[in-house]
Amino acid sequence: MQSNEKYNAVPLTHVGRYLGQAAIPLGPDAILLDGNAKVNFSGAPFRPRFLVVCLCTQGEGVFSIDEKEIRLCKDDMYICVGDPLTKPLSLTPDFRFMGALTTPQCLRDNVVGLHHLWPFLHKLYLRPVIHLTPVERAMLQETFTFIFQHMRHIASSYATDYQNALIRLIYFDICSVAQTHFQENSPFPGTGNRLFDRFVKLVEDQSRVERQVTWYADQIGVSPKHLSEMVKQVSGRTASEWIRSFAVASIKSMLIGTDMSAKEIATAMNFSSQSMFCKFFSNATGYSPSAFRHMLYEQNRRREP
Repeated sequence: MQSNEKYNAVPLTHVGRYLGQAAIPLGPDAILLDGNAKVNFSGAPFRPRFLVVCLCTQGEGVFSIDEKEIRLCKDDMYICVGDPLTKPLSLTPDFRFMGALTTPQCLRDNVVGLHHLWPFLHKLYLRPVIHLTPVERAMLQETFTFIFQHMRHIASSYATDYQNALIRLIYFDICSVAQTHFQENSPFPGTGNRLFDRFVKLVEDQSRVERQVTWYADQIGVSPKHLSEMVKQVSGRTASEWIRSFAVASIKSMLIGTDMSAKEIATAMNFSSQSMFCKFFSNATGYSPSAFRHMLYEQNRRREP
């Protein structure tokens, strides 16, 4: 019997155990994938809870993504938002890819937000692999090469702003590719897309104090079942997953940017108790609030000259 731990969502900081030396930290919320390094997958299934962008530069890899077989060949780009169960099935010896992993919360809170990708979420869920044209491939390769050349030379005091600028560059590259290949502004027009947009905006405003799907359904004027079905259909993620992601982003922001205690954050987030708050955060991230704060402190300390 396999351990359930293998199927837990993987925090960004633990990606190295699955990707080996190909994973290079850019900051606490972003990791680059070195296209020149051999990928050493552990072979265990895992759930990457972040935005994944990978460009296969040579060889071939076959993966099981939520029990669907996904094949990556040269010039294929894989884009994923969410936390699908992922397992490598077979890799050719020369399989290489470059790319980036970043938390959706980082895009929402620190860069530009995920709304540029919202129109494509449903089609990306159904078709996560895009075969790039030579021009698109060159554009992506130039972007990643530029980042690799510059990332090691930035002063630690500018690290966060630099990270955000580089993520913005990657983000708009993939948005441009998605728009070109899907050839429409809204892949799921009509009621479903409008409902999803209202839901996400509500969650963004209220997730600090409201985390029940029922409450959001009442505000929109639909049943919880209908809301959950439409959100899942449009975005590939459940309503509960969206609410959790936004709530965790707010908690991380307070842990990183303030000196608030766990008790104070629990109160600000409208949890009934500190223990319930700590359980929620630990289940979502794999860290207790204090451990997460300490991890970031150690990362910042090591970057200091």
